[in-house]
Amino acid sequence: MSDTSQHDQPRSERTESTGARQPMEVRSVVTSAILVLMFLYTLYFARNFFIPIVLALSLNMLLGPLVNRLRRLWIPRPLGAALVLFVIIGGLGAGGYAAVEPAKQWLDSMPQTMEDLKSRTSVIREKVENVTQQTEQIIKVAESAVNEKKETTRTTTVVLKEPGLGERFIGSLQAFAGTLAVMLILLYFMLATGGLMIRKLLAMIRRQIGRRQAVSLVRHMQDDINRYLVTIIMINTALGVTVSLALWAIGLPDPFLWGAVAGLLNFAPYLGAAVAFLIITAISFATFTSLAYASIAPLVFMLITAIEGNFITPAIHGKRFAMNPLAIYMSLFFWGWLWGIAGVIVAIPLIAALKIACDHVDSMRPIGRLLGR
Repeated sequence: MSDTSQHDQPRSERTESTGARQPMEVRSVVTSAILVLMFLYTLYFARNFFIPIVLALSLNMLLGPLVNRLRRLWIPRPLGAALVLFVIIGGLGAGGYAAVEPAKQWLDSMPQTMEDLKSRTSVIREKVENVTQQTEQIIKVAESAVNEKKETTRTTTVVLKEPGLGERFIGSLQAFAGTLAVMLILLYFMLATGGLMIRKLLAMIRRQIGRRQAVSLVRHMQDDINRYLVTIIMINTALGVTVSLALWAIGLPDPFLWGAVAGLLNFAPYLGAAVAFLIITAISFATFTSLAYASIAPLVFMLITAIEGNFITPAIHGKRFAMNPLAIYMSLFFWGWLWGIAGVIVAIPLIAALKIACDHVDSMRPIGRLLGR
């Protein structure tokens, strides 16, 4: 009798502990979900605060080694950071100024270009219009067959006056200028201090062995992220130059403008190439009268991007930096939905930094393998 009670007592205790553990697990899941939602809401509503910081951190990973090399040449960090930013801003400004005039000409000729495209695709457009008219006739017949009496009510229509295109453009330009100014100021101080905040945080680690491991981990991560960003910039620059020369050989007007656009859009993998393909296709069909010759430019662009995406980039990156295409798409869509164009710009550096960080931490390597190819 006593043995039976002794055997039943642990079983009842296990049942009670299991029953008590389940509400705790549900509570922890709900708490985690609430924290994730709060984090996403914070990223969205405070995007004007976070976007300059993320952009500055990404550029700091890229430009930090240049400032370090200038420091080895006995140039102080504040002066080296100012020189690097001055050269980069000057180069981008010169390139943008050179691209303004041809871009303005294309924008001015856009209505005529659209008319030319409409006239050349008139056969297809007529077929589509015929199908649309037949569909509308079917809908009218179906509506006339329905004999339901609907009570008519008097409604009041409120028309909200939306801001015009010019006002919205000026507003977006002002917001972009403010974000750019804050980002440049943050970037300068990051480059001038040389990772002072990271060193301060690492100094808070009490154990010396743990501090050494953390310092080594951070240095390896910075080197890998810098190597990845530099490689991507070199590949996209080479792609833009190659596309420019190919379009110049074909005879497309302003080939270097479209090559620069293709190189910039390629920073958003897959999606950017698709947008560049549509732009080059539209420009080519609006320029050349022969449909066969107009097809050469988009086909050549497809060939160049296929070689770059399937052979050159994998050969340079290897398996270490190879990214999962699904992870890239999800990162582009998520950050684009959250932060707009700025999110699309930082999506690839963020997903690459996350993969590199996971590859260097033993407990997070499964996530790194998931993000890799």
